[in-house]
Amino acid sequence: MLTGFISFDSTDSSSATELHGYGHLLFSAFQSAGGFLPCGHKTKELEAIKQGAANWTAWITENVMHMSIGNLPEIMPMFDLIHRIAYNRAAPESFTRRWTDKYIQAWLRDDKDVSLLDVTYIVGKKILQDKGAVHYQIRNKFFKLISGWVHDGLKQHSYERLRQVAILLRADLSELVSEPEAYKSYLAEKNIGHLSGTFSAMDASTLKACREFAYELFPGHITSDQLAHYDKNLLQALSMSRDLNRWDRMAYGIEANRAG
Repeated sequence: MLTGFISFDSTDSSSATELHGYGHLLFSAFQSAGGFLPCGHKTKELEAIKQGAANWTAWITENVMHMSIGNLPEIMPMFDLIHRIAYNRAAPESFTRRWTDKYIQAWLRDDKDVSLLDVTYIVGKKILQDKGAVHYQIRNKFFKLISGWVHDGLKQHSYERLRQVAILLRADLSELVSEPEAYKSYLAEKNIGHLSGTFSAMDASTLKACREFAYELFPGHITSDQLAHYDKNLLQALSMSRDLNRWDRMAYGIEANRAG
């Protein structure tokens, strides 16, 4: 029972990490309590979560302009999810687009607070959804960056490499390699070894990169049973990671229990 943990007042709102973790906990707890089911019944727990979600979205709306730009890649997707919990509808697209576009524009200016991996993930997703809607300057910079990964080699550090591979598996590589699907199969086979073992020695960032990679492997390179196996082990490892704050650990614990 999580009702006692859902008060927004218990969160350090000066910490973007705690804010994101609290949002993560709200989402996981709401899902576990049946909040997303069409025939779900109202309970005290669900009402407490919805109140926490309303408080969280209100704080972000009022204070996002004061947050470091480096926090936007995690906060904006979470904002839409928590807005849906609080108000049963998507967040205003103008709000999420404004701050996501601000992050991309900072990348075009080579802002040092922008993570190349985060922004490449965001832009790659936009291109996949509607390539024509992405400004040519953004597209060109994106494809120039991932072309470097393809032709000059990937990073050796597990976290960076796994995120690069996940982005490449999702991207349209037809202009970069002669046989895109064969290249993606090579990437999958070359890196799937990162998903073996117990994950106990990995830090939280690498564990999350492993999850991103695993989900990009499905369905073309692994089965649903393999994905479920990897995901369960990764969720268990994340729920015990000392690199994460209390909210994130609790959220991953809920998800690990749901995974069986």
